[in-house]
Formats: sequence, structure tokens, C-alpha cells
Amino acid sequence: MTIRVQNRQRAIAIDTPSVKRRLQHVMAYLGCDQRELSVVWGNDRLLHDLNRTYRYQDRPTNVLAFPQTPVIEMASGASPATDLLGDVVVSLPIASREAGALEQPLEARVVYLVIHGLLHLLGYDHEGAVVERQRMELLEQELLAYLSETG
Repeated sequence: MTIRVQNRQRAIAIDTPSVKRRLQHVMAYLGCDQRELSVVWGNDRLLHDLNRTYRYQDRPTNVLAFPQTPVIEMASGASPATDLLGDVVVSLPIASREAGALEQPLEARVVYLVIHGLLHLLGYDHEGAVVERQRMELLEQELLAYLSETG
């Protein structure tokens, strides 16, 4: 599995190797250990611009996920055109403010946000039916519990 991280901001320092180690555990747990994930550390302006352009929401947000497409139809069913799951973009300034409010380390908050984005890439949703939101939230909690057990 490959997790590529690009830092497109300079204001907030983060322990990227620590975050990547935890995300590798998550991807293995989810059965994505043969897949690739792209993660971008951004600032509020980048997330604001992306949110306005792709979600028509004129405000910054903490995380956005962009799935890799297209999916090719194969004889055995749908399979991805690439092993790349997609991109998860995190606003480190927003994550830092949220971590402070929650009294948790920045890296813990960022891991949660990337998990949230990763689940979107895998088809989970929280903006539709209540049952889908609950399903996604339960899996997020399961993954965080798993991480606390694995260290």
C-alpha cells in the first residue's frame, strides 16, 4: 500500500510519518492494503476554493475527498481503472483549531479526518439516509478503537 502526502501549506507543523503509520493500519484493516491513497495538507484558502468549486459551498471545510475515476466494466463486474483510491485534502489550520477545541493532539484529529475522507472514497456517505450516516459513524468509531488497540 502506498500513502502519498503532499504538504501545500506552511503554517502548521505536523508529524506526517506518525499519521501515515496509523493510516497504513487503517487501510490494512479495511482491506485496502493493495491500494494507493493521496493525502494533501492544505490551508483554509485551498479548502475554501475546492469546496466552492466542487461542492458549491462558499466556505472552508476541514476535509474533502475526491475519488479516482472512472470505473471500468469488466466481465467479473466493476473494478477500478487504477489502484489509486483518490485524494483526501485536509485543512491543517481548521484541523488544528478543532484539535484544540477537542483537547486532542493535531495528529489524532488529522487521522480522524483522513479516515472520514477515506470512507467517502470507499463509498460511505453521511449526508443522505440516517442509516447510512450511522453506518459510516460506527465504522469511524470502530477504526479509531482499532487504532487505540494497535498503538
